[in-house]
Amino acid sequence: MLWDIFCSWRRKLNRKMAHRRENAEYRAILAKMPPVTLTEDEKSEVLSIWGQLGLKINMDVHRMMKAWGYFDARVVPFPMQALIHPILVSDEYLKVMSHKSLVARLYADKIRMPRTFVSCIDAVCYDSNGEHISFDDAVGILHGNDFFIKPSIGTYGGAGVHKVSAGLPKNEIADMLKGYRGNFLASEIFRQHPKMAFANPTSVNTMRLNTLWLNGRVSVVSAMFRYGAKGAIVDNLGSGGITATVTENGDLLPTVIFDKGYGFGEMDSKLREYYGTKFTFFDVAAEYACKMHERHFALAKTLPWDIAIDEEGRPVVIEINFGDTGTMFCEPVFGSRTQEVIDFVKPRLHWLYTKHRPELNLEYSIYDKK
Repeated sequence: MLWDIFCSWRRKLNRKMAHRRENAEYRAILAKMPPVTLTEDEKSEVLSIWGQLGLKINMDVHRMMKAWGYFDARVVPFPMQALIHPILVSDEYLKVMSHKSLVARLYADKIRMPRTFVSCIDAVCYDSNGEHISFDDAVGILHGNDFFIKPSIGTYGGAGVHKVSAGLPKNEIADMLKGYRGNFLASEIFRQHPKMAFANPTSVNTMRLNTLWLNGRVSVVSAMFRYGAKGAIVDNLGSGGITATVTENGDLLPTVIFDKGYGFGEMDSKLREYYGTKFTFFDVAAEYACKMHERHFALAKTLPWDIAIDEEGRPVVIEINFGDTGTMFCEPVFGSRTQEVIDFVKPRLHWLYTKHRPELNLEYSIYDKK
């Protein structure tokens, strides 16, 4: 009983801290942008969509989008995304599946992913065959291979990701692994398709595809193309990467976001000319993500996939981000199925937060500070 109370309190605290962190990020971005206000028609449009949920609506995100040059009322208001997501993906399922080493082990023979050399879960190490090995054995395996390594829990924005060459002294590898505190994933160096590498050859460039499984149908509802800054090994926006807008139909738009979200502008003309208007490999990646979602993840109504393309043109899953839709910066997370999500969430939202969070005021109100 006490443990259940503690876990419930911890989940509430984590969600509250996530709200504060995201709010601080958005306000930091807004502070560097010219003052932007929404028209009464734009506010009414947001209200007509998200007012259906009966929650407080903060339009800071919509103002941020307008400062970037476009407006779409379907963009999920802050912090509503953090309230909606636990209904689409339960906290209990999220807690387990957010461990990247565990996912790599469970689905190694079911989903096409880079080959794992060593995975470590709570200080227990496994080799590529899923056999339990000692820490020294793990060091020995990595000593003989080029590899990527990243933390398998608490990852955000590409932090802790390193590319290591074979032959690094074993004592240095050991010190590196200890820094991950018993949770890491070390995998092969991924060789991407030349058309994906064109944007930046030093980073593994990916498509972030957000799939939605509701009412018996799985589809991609939002997407973006991510590539690293010159010399970088990761494509994350938080690590200096660049994000290009891709529609849910695979059309590549000319707008890009950079400088950790503070910059917004036009895609480099050479890249734009090279990639054209229909993004290369979108269809094959979207089909694969939808198929894998339907086959393996019935407990998740929405899933964001980071998909790269290998040298043979096949989609390869780099990560599945169970706790982060991650496409808010580009276009509406739920795309053309936004109303469908609202209809699904509304009765469950009020039941969940009136029963378990009576301190949350669900009465309708709207505030917009500027």
